[in-house]
Amino acid sequence: HRDQVYYACRPADAIRELVREDVRPAQRADRDRLAQATLQLNHSDLKIDPARVDRRWLRDSIDERIGNGSTRVLGPIGSPDCKLDFGSEGPGGLMIEGVFTFPPARGRGLASALVASCIAAATHERVCLHVGEHNLPARAAYERAGMVEVDRCRLLLLA
Repeated sequence: HRDQVYYACRPADAIRELVREDVRPAQRADRDRLAQATLQLNHSDLKIDPARVDRRWLRDSIDERIGNGSTRVLGPIGSPDCKLDFGSEGPGGLMIEGVFTFPPARGRGLASALVASCIAAATHERVCLHVGEHNLPARAAYERAGMVEVDRCRLLLLA
């Protein structure tokens, strides 16, 4: 298990100074870069060995998100620097998941800008996400975007 911090934000509370016009839906040309991001994120965050990930499933999953418009990115077509996915939608709001910035692009505020931009554009009453309690850089990025801690939970991870 891992202790998680649950964050939420209303679109009106997103930090407007961070909102960027160049946030875009992911495109098919971004697929390889998004696969790299997913593998790196799962390895660093969930300790999943990239060699254990079924590449067909990964490609299909990314293609589905590109097709339904649930992945947003910052950066050039074919080589985005930062990405996030919209997950489930429900009474608690729209869930953000899979936020990732490639290491060479870190420290430039891209994750905060991407999250703030997506929150500000949301048509839901609330946007939320959860993050590992000890992931202080990510937590700081989300707080800079306007998100506030609303709860804590425990995530069960199966090996």
